[in-house]
Amino acid sequence: TPTALRVSRHASTPATAVAVSGCGNFVVVGYADGSLHRFNLQSGKHRGAFAGPRTRSHGTGAATPAGIQRAICAVAILHSSTVVAASSHPSDVALSLYSLTTHAFERRLQLPTSRGPIASFVVSPNSSLLAVSTQEGAVFLVDILSHTVIRTIYKEGAPAAPSAIAFSPDARWLAVASRPGASQGPTLYIYDILSATVIDWMRFKSPVLALTFDPTGTFLLTSHEHAHGGVFVWANKHAFDPALTAPLLHASPLEPLDVEDPVVEVAGEGTEGDTETQEAAEPSRSSLLYKTKRAPLFSGAFTLSSVPPAKLQAIVSIEEIKEKCKPVEPVAAPVSAPFFLPTRYEGTQAKFAPAEESASSDGEATGLGEDAVAFFSGKKGTQGEDEKKPRQKIFDNGRLDVRSELQKLLAVSEAESPKAKEERYLQILKYLKSLSPSGVSLAVHQIGMLAGGSDQEIEEMVRVFHYHVKRRHEADLVQSLLNVFLKAHGDVLLSAAPDSDLAALVADLERLLRGDWQTLEEQFALLQCHLKFLTHLQME
Repeated sequence: TPTALRVSRHASTPATAVAVSGCGNFVVVGYADGSLHRFNLQSGKHRGAFAGPRTRSHGTGAATPAGIQRAICAVAILHSSTVVAASSHPSDVALSLYSLTTHAFERRLQLPTSRGPIASFVVSPNSSLLAVSTQEGAVFLVDILSHTVIRTIYKEGAPAAPSAIAFSPDARWLAVASRPGASQGPTLYIYDILSATVIDWMRFKSPVLALTFDPTGTFLLTSHEHAHGGVFVWANKHAFDPALTAPLLHASPLEPLDVEDPVVEVAGEGTEGDTETQEAAEPSRSSLLYKTKRAPLFSGAFTLSSVPPAKLQAIVSIEEIKEKCKPVEPVAAPVSAPFFLPTRYEGTQAKFAPAEESASSDGEATGLGEDAVAFFSGKKGTQGEDEKKPRQKIFDNGRLDVRSELQKLLAVSEAESPKAKEERYLQILKYLKSLSPSGVSLAVHQIGMLAGGSDQEIEEMVRVFHYHVKRRHEADLVQSLLNVFLKAHGDVLLSAAPDSDLAALVADLERLLRGDWQTLEEQFALLQCHLKFLTHLQME
């Protein structure tokens, strides 16, 4: 049965704040009259009251407690040894510290009174920081170890006290949710404590009732009035996107981002048209923030292909992947069984036909079918004529173009202009880029003498690589395709005559590749030298 914690049987003062110790044995309760009491949770017995020094109040001669006046609005237990309490009275804008074991008053931390009385406070996970919110919308970050206010956070347009505050697990960020009375509507902003910067600002459809971070800091959970008992889970974009690992590199947001349907406010006739025109004229701030450029910043700059690194790695290592994924033993063929069992009729009774008879009938039917196909195709004679002629082992393609798509693109026409050749080279790279890793390997292997082509295709493919390496675009994709090409046709390049065009092209391509790598190494060495000089590590 539930047990009520009471100071005495006749006590009727309502409790306004509760805090449980880390060990789970004690609870500290703050009351509306400004008193603090400690109870044992196991027995439910009262273990004493916290008392502070007596001073004279402002304007009267009555003695009042300096540590706590009026109703207790928040209480917390730090490191299972120190109790922190705060009052919501305007004349008591301070934090009072007590000893949990002796109930003695230890210290009073005075806060600025310009932002109104205290509304509530929360403690960081490591119990070293306190985020104290005031009734005028300000948040004070208090360092308990040094007993000083280290940050003052005040968002313009938020005169009401924050509805919810939460620290991230590493105490690096502070999430503050504003009440509906704010001029920007129900918003939530993420504050980076170390840099004193707002890194994210969001606006919701209804105010935030409560919020908290998950233990890893990857997700933020919020509850709202319109959620009807549901909880919203927001993912931390700085945790999942590798391009946004440094949120401080971006400027602080100037306007909140509508993550839900914004609250529609009725505007005046004179401002409605201007607002719509401004929204249509100004592009999205988030789209401008993460906009990238496909074209190189200057001529001759290295550019990447935007192909995922996993696909590039698969293109290079496709043979190893196939070898690793090869089954241990071949798959056994299923037992063949005819769909219709051969039968024959003797009188009115059906009987199964012998295997020899069914085989002979199948052979006759197959022969008739082949004769019919040969007759209508007009390419071969009947079965009887074919038996008289010796069987040819040479493949007859019937004048069909059996070349692969890459072989067709590598075909050189006699009257091809330089511009048409460049377009063809770009089309070849676009075609290979659209293939899967297995498709790239198959397409590269289907050129040359062994694939029914000629060595001219190998030479033309080298020209394709020479063109793209010289332009320095799609650098990562070109290097991956060149790796596959050298594995497939490296023996042809090595066996080329020294005075042939193919050998000259290969030598020129090697010179271009060496020059590009040397340029990159020089740029990296220059950056390393500058970094070591600026960080005083140049003597290493």
